[in-house]
Amino acid sequence: MQRWAEHFRAVVNRPDPAVRASITQPLGDNLDIDCSPPTKNEILKAFKNLKSNKALGMDNTTAEVQKADIRFTTDWLYDLFHKIWNAETIPEDWCRKLIVKLPKKG
Repeated sequence: MQRWAEHFRAVVNRPDPAVRASITQPLGDNLDIDCSPPTKNEILKAFKNLKSNKALGMDNTTAEVQKADIRFTTDWLYDLFHKIWNAETIPEDWCRKLIVKLPKKG
């Protein structure tokens, strides 16, 4: 356990680069990328594709709980995503990581 902790401290907790990248040329308007916030239908579709009987996330919430009232969850997330989209700030909790070592057979 100590070796894994040491390994990930070295790999994940790296300092910021001394010189930040300088991107001076615009990417152009030719990219076919939808940059609008997610729609309710997109969120609903994502929930319908969410697999059940999987491990908990950092929030200790299962997919089954999130899908129990899929319309409520979709509406709630739609409002949340739009607040985040308009504020252009990612919640601090979304920046935390959890790394789990999964032993494999053999």
